[in-house]
Amino acid sequence: MKMGDMMTSVSGLDLAWTLIRRYMEIVKEVFGEKLLAMAVFGSLARGEAKFPGSDIDVLIVLKGVENL
Repeated sequence: MKMGDMMTSVSGLDLAWTLIRRYMEIVKEVFGEKLLAMAVFGSLARGEAKFPGSDIDVLIVLKGVENL
């Protein structure tokens, strides 16, 4: 099943939040103590995202990380 098919067979917003939660877990595992904050903003955060056309905006703030 392609991502576009999943986005239409399952609520796009529900799937997006599931993906975001998993992404945040991975970021926490990778950066640990260097992770200061994470935030979702834009249309997804407002509950207005329309999939598959919307993007997902994520802000990640790290401490002491250079040259990513």
